[in-house]
Amino acid sequence: NLSSLKSQIESLLASACSVQFQATSTTGNAVSASLDALGTPSYGTFEKKTYTAANGTTLEYYMYTPDYGKSVSGLPIHLYFHGSGETGSGVLNCGLPKLIQEQSINPSGIVLCFQAKTTNDFSNENYLDAIMELTQNVASESGGDMSRVSASGHSMGAMASYRIAKRYPDTITAIVPISGYTSKVEQLKDVKVWAFHGANDSSVDYNSAVYTIKQLQSLGGDARLYTFSNAGHGGVQNYTFEEEYEDENGNKINPLEWAFRQTKNETT
Repeated sequence: NLSSLKSQIESLLASACSVQFQATSTTGNAVSASLDALGTPSYGTFEKKTYTAANGTTLEYYMYTPDYGKSVSGLPIHLYFHGSGETGSGVLNCGLPKLIQEQSINPSGIVLCFQAKTTNDFSNENYLDAIMELTQNVASESGGDMSRVSASGHSMGAMASYRIAKRYPDTITAIVPISGYTSKVEQLKDVKVWAFHGANDSSVDYNSAVYTIKQLQSLGGDARLYTFSNAGHGGVQNYTFEEEYEDENGNKINPLEWAFRQTKNETT
């Protein structure tokens, strides 16, 4: 009986390790294969939370966890920053959090959507440091993978995605800035960038976004820009995550799922 019980326990442990390995493989191809092997998740949980960091900054955010998040460790983590129009209490009004709340998409990883109380929050270094502390906490308590942390955002939030990537270039794997740009791009040369922008944007200069990408490319960075030829400023935060686009390898993929599949340990 003891021998049989031992055999059953070893079998269960082997099965558990196999599931965990699916989510924690470190090469680019293995990461993609592991998430694909887990399959398209059913809608998970999307909960409002608060977190007070060691520096005294209090964050208000919504956290999405896929339905298999309680049984699989090592899931990628994505950080989302809203635009200035959603400052105060409107993070769910548009963009990625709106699509998640409406259950229009079922992300395969963990998503943290931050609610800024002022338009200065996303440019405040203490706020960004608090976000990274929270991300490490989520990785520890919810089985997230700190080698696969990505970010995105619209307008003010796009600037924030660039900003946090420049502040933590050794942690942020990839960003999806929507209707945004940045300067002094040297720190971003090892961060993958897939930018989106409306050609008719009258709020955030399209040419500045183009220039940012060209600067990164000139440094040897992995950076691309997708242009919505007939779009302006509003709406692109929804369009970006509603569809699939060709990635650098010519494969169709949703930009969020693309971001999930990038890793700091990528070898292929």
